[in-house]
Amino acid sequence: MSGIFQMILLAILQGITEIFPVSSSGHLVIMKQILGFKEQGIIMETSLHSGTLLAILVYFRKDIVRILSSLFTFRGTERNLALYIIVGSIPAGLIGVLFESKIESCFSSAEFVASMLLLNGVFLVAVNFLKEKDLPVNPLRAFLVGVFQAIAILPGISRSGSTVGGGIICGLKRENAFAFSFLLSIPAVLGALFLEYRKQNFKPSTNEIIGVAVAFIFGLMSLALFSKVVKGKRLYIFGIYSFLVGFLVRFFV
Repeated sequence: MSGIFQMILLAILQGITEIFPVSSSGHLVIMKQILGFKEQGIIMETSLHSGTLLAILVYFRKDIVRILSSLFTFRGTERNLALYIIVGSIPAGLIGVLFESKIESCFSSAEFVASMLLLNGVFLVAVNFLKEKDLPVNPLRAFLVGVFQAIAILPGISRSGSTVGGGIICGLKRENAFAFSFLLSIPAVLGALFLEYRKQNFKPSTNEIIGVAVAFIFGLMSLALFSKVVKGKRLYIFGIYSFLVGFLVRFFV
């Protein structure tokens, strides 16, 4: 399979699965191992994450502008939200630093990913039927959602599914859990990208630029659709999908 075609296919996969609660890292591991894709390295995966991060920044641009401007105008609500995002980012940061090597070893096992996809599916189905509340984000709830984000470092556990579900468990309204989930992802992804680009002395190739663009387009479309799914209480759809993929890979591949 040609390099450009492989990059486009992986970028489409990244754009969809990074946003939808089905684990992009898990699907990338499965596609590489099961479909025989060549290992492209950390630069390729970093490039694809850049595309979906850009999609998140564009989709939530109004919220981001309000949060940033609140740091200078001292608007209470948005300034508090900035603080909650920082608090929620702590667990994933600590886990990533303390257990980096152990976590990386999990990415080499399709069997491990399949087991986590099964768990991810059960979680999404269970969360879908919880009674909705409308509690505000506060430091404790932000930290707890951050713990769910830290768990999602494991391949096969969806970051968006874990944090949206965690927000619902903590009593956030579904649409607020959706927004906080993706706003919370920005510092974590930015930090990871900065470290990787710095470590690898990144110089983008044509294929990688195309991959970023494709991941951005599909990420933006996926955000719009996933927002409707969350508000419509249809998370169970992704739960069933995640469970089926995990089951097939775990027992038949």
